[in-house]
Amino acid sequence: ATGTIQSTKLSKASFTNKKVESSLRGTAKLEVTKLLKTKKGDTEVTGTDAHKLVAGEFSFRLYEGEGTNGTLLQTATNDANGKVEFRDLTFTKADTYKYTIQEVKGTEDGMTYAFDPITATVTVEEDASAQGGLKSTVVYSPADKTFTNTYTEAQPTTYTLSIKKDAEGKPAGTSPTFSFDVVSHLISSLPTLVSCI
Repeated sequence: ATGTIQSTKLSKASFTNKKVESSLRGTAKLEVTKLLKTKKGDTEVTGTDAHKLVAGEFSFRLYEGEGTNGTLLQTATNDANGKVEFRDLTFTKADTYKYTIQEVKGTEDGMTYAFDPITATVTVEEDASAQGGLKSTVVYSPADKTFTNTYTEAQPTTYTLSIKKDAEGKPAGTSPTFSFDVVSHLISSLPTLVSCI
């Protein structure tokens, strides 16, 4: 406030407060990895026989704070190489921020989904040399920041069917052949069973 105050007069002074927005800006990118394993029974399968990871196959949620009770900020999916990237987070002051990443459980048969979340701690510090005046450092727990799913292939089931055909009045010394069709409501096609008597 500016002006002249006279000793013989009552004067008024006015003050105006203005909120100054911080000019500091910083960003951090959170990313995790999706690993998919394949099993046949108790044996892990690799190479061309393994279940292939498909882009967009799995979804992940990013929550503010520790645990999944915080505000849901973003959702992301994996690429074909298992990389999961969230959009940049923006900060305007130096502080420590915590986030939780959780995989969304799917419904695919044979798939065991990762249950444990990954925690990301972002430390934001003022740094005149950094773009926007803030630099960020991200630390993950666990450090490998990997969600591992296991796909177990269904094992074929083998059944042995045994029947007996009695043929009355067959000529002596002959062995006639009979064919039988096996029909199942669960399997679209089954081989023909041939039995010789």
